[in-house]
Amino acid sequence: MALQQRTAIARRAAFSGRVAPCRPAAASRRGSVKVQSLLREWSPSNKEFIELVLSEFPDKGVATVEEARALYSNGGYTYLDVRSQLEVEEVGKVKDAVNIPFMLVSRKYDPETRERKMVKEPNPDFVRQ
Repeated sequence: MALQQRTAIARRAAFSGRVAPCRPAAASRRGSVKVQSLLREWSPSNKEFIELVLSEFPDKGVATVEEARALYSNGGYTYLDVRSQLEVEEVGKVKDAVNIPFMLVSRKYDPETRERKMVKEPNPDFVRQ
């Protein structure tokens, strides 16, 4: 009990209730700073970005969200949904996606606990499918 009291007193003493005033940001003191970045963003009219993405795949392997949009809409690619069939039934299917479950999930009744439990096992046919 004595330890708890010391901890509580130490915490109260650490915060005095006063907050230091905010200083202006470093950039505002130095004047305006222009930052220019190369945005790789998909849009149906951004033909340069679409051509760049199509030239990088499939060698690049993993796509960002913007690259995936370009591949899906302009490259003939398809979404691969690896959720279990149970998940797809509960949440819903992604339009035009192919569902190949990575894990096989089922609900089984456990007589000892008298509850339904989810049983997961790897899909042995995942790569073949």
